[in-house]
Amino acid sequence: MAWSDNVEQSSEELFTEYYDDLIDIARALRRQHKMSNTLQTDDLLHEAFLKLREKHSFEDHHHFKASVVLAMRHIAVDRARKRLAAKRGGKDVQVDYEFAKDVAEADEQDAVLTLAIHQLMDELAQQDARQARIVDCRFFAGFSTAETAQLIRVDETTVRRDWKKAQSWLREKLNSEG
Repeated sequence: MAWSDNVEQSSEELFTEYYDDLIDIARALRRQHKMSNTLQTDDLLHEAFLKLREKHSFEDHHHFKASVVLAMRHIAVDRARKRLAAKRGGKDVQVDYEFAKDVAEADEQDAVLTLAIHQLMDELAQQDARQARIVDCRFFAGFSTAETAQLIRVDETTVRRDWKKAQSWLREKLNSEG
């Protein structure tokens, strides 16, 4: 592994080395956020690559994959924001709980939920950074408990416990806005 040999790999080399894993991550994210009609898997991955291509330093392959997940989350949020803005006449959208309740179609509901959770992520990260990373992995990337545990280097019990806490906190925040 390049990190243990203290040899730095470029983003391009890392994308090439982990391409199959990254395609699986992108596919899961598309499925999770119902992006199947708006963005192809390889396009999502390539957009993430463009966001990260100038970053030259990753601690290890876990850090690299977490960075790709974050880039794909931002792409998913941007897509959701654009879908909702187009529906509302092209204006930027501020998401609130009442709007989320009124949206009828599942695709639009998913876009609203994606935006609402994204808007709460900074606050959650300030409160508990690990829970925020778990939400990134579980909600935005669609990772399993085991995959999340491996990526953020904690045991599965910790992931399950923190995921439940984060879900509860997010649910409370979303409901308090309504």
